[in-house]
Amino acid sequence: MSIVIDARLAHSPDLLAPLFRRDEVVVADPFALGEREDVRVLVVGLAHRVDESVLLRFPNVKLVASPTTGETHIERVFLESRGIAVRSLKDRTS
Repeated sequence: MSIVIDARLAHSPDLLAPLFRRDEVVVADPFALGEREDVRVLVVGLAHRVDESVLLRFPNVKLVASPTTGETHIERVFLESRGIAVRSLKDRTS
């Protein structure tokens, strides 16, 4: 597994599927998975706060993506200071 897509984002797996092998993508509640060292990308919605705790659960995550314009659920500065890229719809509108 490399990519975890929040199951609440029902449309995202269909959009992303052509880009990845099926065995790379898991559609689930990311924070119900427990600690996973094999996760590199998290795709989350507003329901999940992404902060320092994400590094405890997913120590090798390299990208956090959110199909939202708001980022109140993501601590962008903290994540980027740790070398984790953050992408959202806000990046497309600014």
